[in-house]
Amino acid sequence: MRSIRRPARWWRRFILSTTFERDVEGTYARGFMYTRNDNPNRKTLEVGVSSLEGGAAAAAFGSGMAAAMGLLAALAPGDHVLAHVDAYYGTSRFAA
Repeated sequence: MRSIRRPARWWRRFILSTTFERDVEGTYARGFMYTRNDNPNRKTLEVGVSSLEGGAAAAAFGSGMAAAMGLLAALAPGDHVLAHVDAYYGTSRFAA
């Protein structure tokens, strides 16, 4: 008999707003100020993906260029990158 692991119910925590609540003092108590920097939906997605994949963490990005920059920023001097000739133009120009 096969055991099926049920994923956590992370999908129930999505927030349908892009404006984040401020405290009376004007601060953002929940830590989310601007949706492109960080937002609760991205955090929920990262937790869900890492849980489903059994990983320690996951990273989600707001755009393909942000994902490419995150990958390229993790490289050390002298590392090599193989990229398809049909990659996104901005990525090709950055990597050239």
